[in-house]
Amino acid sequence: MSRRQPSDTFTRFTSNSIHASQKPSSTAQMNGTAPASETPQQKVARLRAELRAQREGGQPSFGDRVVIGGRRWADRLHRGATFALLGFTGITAVVAVYGMFSLVTHSRRQKKAFIDSELDRLRAAQQAFLRGEADAEQLHLLEQERAGEEMAAKWKDDREKQKTRGLWQKAKGVFAGSGQDMGTETPEEAERRQQRKSGSRILEEAWVESDTKPAAVSKSTVAGVGYDSKGRPVPVNKIEKIVRTAESERRTGERVIEGQGAKGGLLDEVAGNAAAAATPNGSGSWFGWLGGKS
Repeated sequence: MSRRQPSDTFTRFTSNSIHASQKPSSTAQMNGTAPASETPQQKVARLRAELRAQREGGQPSFGDRVVIGGRRWADRLHRGATFALLGFTGITAVVAVYGMFSLVTHSRRQKKAFIDSELDRLRAAQQAFLRGEADAEQLHLLEQERAGEEMAAKWKDDREKQKTRGLWQKAKGVFAGSGQDMGTETPEEAERRQQRKSGSRILEEAWVESDTKPAAVSKSTVAGVGYDSKGRPVPVNKIEKIVRTAESERRTGERVIEGQGAKGGLLDEVAGNAAAAATPNGSGSWFGWLGGKS
């Protein structure tokens, strides 16, 4: 067996391309020198220009000129769009803050105007009441104002009592109140229970129509104003509604129609007759049943 020649013993798949460890050729070196104060963008532009000049001898083609011009205009448009978005965002924020401030200011102004108008109405009603010329609306307004003042005074007294009471008294009052109130009914609860009972009774009745008639009003010193049965100031010509039920509207001798149960069909009647026949009669006996008699 003959031996192979050394020239034939090379590796068939060894790469013969240029490696990075080799020195670059003189043609691949750039001729330009970098300035001392060169920015990264200027460096990129310079290297691109040198590479373009090296490839095409300093005369770029039409396509390269189009790409260069398009890149330049794209950069300008991108910069303009960025600044426009930032400016639009700032303007929007300013408009939003101004709108919120204006809305709050307008709301406070309207609230103040409403309170002033209500105070003017109350003042006019008080003056008319002192002169004896107050109408029903003004009297109702004065009554509401008096009720509001009473509720505010009561709430203030309750708060003062809560502040003066100590921790031990509060705990004692809670446990004592829960034991004393168990199984008892307050007047307010009794009144609400009566109202619920009367309301349910009214719903059970059949209301058909209603009439109006002048209410019983006692005269007062104020012209056109009187007092009703509860002592409240009302107009003299007050009209109240009277409701009549179906029982009061029924004429004499009129027969009341009573509801009848639903009657079944033919099959229901057959089933009922069979059930009646199967039911033993109370007058029969055991001996009669054995003899075939009912």
